[in-house]
Amino acid sequence: RSIQKAVNAGDLSTAEAMLMSQAVSLQTLSMRMIEKATAQEWMPQFETFMKLGLKAQRQSCLTIEALGAIKHGPAIMARLAQVNVAHGPQQVNNAPPAPALPTPDPASAAAVITAEEQGEPAPLLAAPVTDKTEKI
Repeated sequence: RSIQKAVNAGDLSTAEAMLMSQAVSLQTLSMRMIEKATAQEWMPQFETFMKLGLKAQRQSCLTIEALGAIKHGPAIMARLAQVNVAHGPQQVNNAPPAPALPTPDPASAAAVITAEEQGEPAPLLAAPVTDKTEKI
Protein backbone atom coordinates (compact mmCIF):
# COMPACT_ATOMS: atom_id res chain seq x y z
CA ARG A 1 0.00 0.00 0.00
CA SER A 2 2.87 2.36 0.64
CA ILE A 3 4.10 1.78 -2.95
CA GLN A 4 0.62 2.60 -4.28
CA LYS A 5 0.53 5.80 -2.27
CA ALA A 6 4.01 6.74 -3.50
CA VAL A 7 3.00 6.13 -7.15
CA ASN A 8 -0.20 8.13 -6.69
CA ALA A 9 1.90 10.94 -5.24
CA GLY A 10 4.15 10.86 -8.34
CA ASP A 11 7.10 8.98 -6.86
CA LEU A 12 8.03 6.35 -9.48
CA SER A 13 11.45 5.44 -8.05
CA THR A 14 10.29 1.93 -7.10
CA ALA A 15 8.90 1.28 -10.59
CA GLU A 16 12.09 2.66 -12.14
CA ALA A 17 14.25 0.38 -9.98
CA MET A 18 12.07 -2.61 -10.86
CA LEU A 19 12.30 -1.87 -14.60
CA MET A 20 16.07 -1.45 -14.43
CA SER A 21 16.44 -4.78 -12.58
CA GLN A 22 14.20 -6.43 -15.16
CA ALA A 23 16.23 -5.02 -18.06
CA VAL A 24 19.51 -6.26 -16.56
CA SER A 25 18.02 -9.71 -15.84
CA LEU A 26 16.69 -10.01 -19.38
CA GLN A 27 20.02 -8.97 -20.86
CA THR A 28 21.83 -11.54 -18.71
CA LEU A 29 19.34 -14.22 -19.76
CA SER A 30 19.78 -13.22 -23.38
CA MET A 31 23.55 -13.56 -23.23
CA ARG A 32 23.36 -16.94 -21.51
CA MET A 33 20.94 -18.30 -24.13
CA ILE A 34 23.15 -17.06 -26.97
CA GLU A 35 26.26 -18.55 -25.33
CA LYS A 36 24.39 -21.83 -24.88
CA ALA A 37 23.31 -21.74 -28.53
CA THR A 38 26.88 -21.42 -29.76
CA ALA A 39 27.82 -24.59 -27.83
CA GLN A 40 25.15 -26.71 -29.57
CA GLU A 41 26.02 -29.29 -32.19
CA TRP A 42 22.55 -29.74 -33.71
CA MET A 43 20.66 -27.09 -35.63
CA PRO A 44 17.26 -27.44 -33.85
CA GLN A 45 18.84 -26.86 -30.43
CA PHE A 46 20.94 -23.98 -31.77
CA GLU A 47 17.87 -22.37 -33.31
CA THR A 48 15.80 -22.76 -30.13
CA PHE A 49 18.43 -21.19 -27.87
CA MET A 50 19.06 -18.35 -30.34
CA LYS A 51 15.35 -17.57 -30.58
CA LEU A 52 15.04 -17.51 -26.80
CA GLY A 53 18.13 -15.32 -26.47
CA LEU A 54 16.96 -12.83 -29.09
CA LYS A 55 13.47 -12.66 -27.57
CA ALA A 56 14.97 -11.91 -24.16
CA GLN A 57 17.17 -9.23 -25.74
CA ARG A 58 14.14 -7.62 -27.41
CA GLN A 59 12.25 -7.62 -24.11
CA SER A 60 15.25 -5.98 -22.45
CA CYS A 61 15.15 -3.21 -25.07
CA LEU A 62 11.41 -2.72 -24.57
CA THR A 63 11.92 -2.53 -20.80
CA ILE A 64 14.55 0.17 -21.25
CA GLU A 65 12.20 2.06 -23.58
CA ALA A 66 9.47 1.86 -20.92
CA LEU A 67 11.92 3.18 -18.35
CA GLY A 68 12.80 6.06 -20.65
CA ALA A 69 9.11 6.84 -21.18
CA ILE A 70 8.58 6.99 -17.41
CA LYS A 71 11.61 9.23 -16.86
CA HIS A 72 11.22 11.58 -19.83
CA GLY A 73 7.68 11.13 -21.14
CA PRO A 74 6.64 9.26 -24.25
CA ALA A 75 8.45 9.95 -27.50
CA ILE A 76 6.20 11.60 -30.04
CA MET A 77 6.95 10.70 -33.61
CA ALA A 78 5.57 13.05 -36.25
CA ARG A 79 5.35 12.23 -39.91
CA LEU A 80 5.41 15.20 -42.21
CA ALA A 81 3.08 14.77 -45.13
CA GLN A 82 1.65 16.99 -47.77
CA VAL A 83 -1.73 18.32 -46.77
CA ASN A 84 -4.06 19.20 -49.58
CA VAL A 85 -7.04 21.29 -48.61
CA ALA A 86 -9.45 22.52 -51.23
CA HIS A 87 -12.27 24.79 -50.18
CA GLY A 88 -14.96 24.89 -52.79
CA PRO A 89 -14.87 23.40 -56.29
CA GLN A 90 -11.07 23.28 -56.65
CA GLN A 91 -9.27 20.11 -57.57
CA VAL A 92 -6.01 19.23 -55.81
CA ASN A 93 -3.34 17.49 -57.88
CA ASN A 94 -0.34 16.18 -55.96
CA ALA A 95 1.76 15.63 -59.03
CA PRO A 96 1.02 16.65 -62.59
CA PRO A 97 0.59 13.73 -64.96
CA ALA A 98 3.44 12.92 -67.28
CA PRO A 99 3.01 14.44 -70.74
CA ALA A 100 1.77 12.06 -73.39
CA LEU A 101 4.23 11.08 -76.09
CA PRO A 102 3.35 12.46 -79.51
CA THR A 103 1.91 9.89 -81.89
CA PRO A 104 3.00 9.89 -85.53
CA ASP A 105 0.53 10.92 -88.19
CA PRO A 106 -0.93 7.85 -89.98
CA ALA A 107 -0.41 9.49 -93.37
CA SER A 108 3.34 9.96 -92.73
CA ALA A 109 3.57 6.34 -91.54
CA ALA A 110 2.04 5.20 -94.82
CA ALA A 111 4.56 7.38 -96.67
CA VAL A 112 7.41 5.60 -94.88
CA ILE A 113 6.09 2.21 -95.94
CA THR A 114 5.67 3.19 -99.57
CA ALA A 115 9.09 4.86 -99.68
CA GLU A 116 10.80 1.77 -98.23
CA GLU A 117 8.97 -0.46 -100.72
CA GLN A 118 10.29 1.64 -103.57
CA GLY A 119 13.87 1.49 -102.26
CA GLU A 120 14.03 5.17 -101.41
CA PRO A 121 15.30 6.52 -98.06
CA ALA A 122 12.46 6.90 -95.55
CA PRO A 123 11.40 10.44 -94.67
CA LEU A 124 11.63 11.59 -91.06
CA LEU A 125 8.42 11.23 -89.07
CA ALA A 126 7.01 14.43 -87.71
CA ALA A 127 5.01 14.57 -84.52
CA PRO A 128 1.66 16.36 -84.80
CA VAL A 129 1.70 19.94 -83.58
CA THR A 130 -0.42 20.37 -80.47
CA ASP A 131 -1.09 23.31 -78.23
CA LYS A 132 1.69 22.09 -75.89
CA THR A 133 4.41 22.04 -78.55
CA GLU A 134 5.79 25.02 -80.38
CA LYS A 135 5.82 25.33 -84.13
CA ILE A 136 9.31 25.60 -85.60
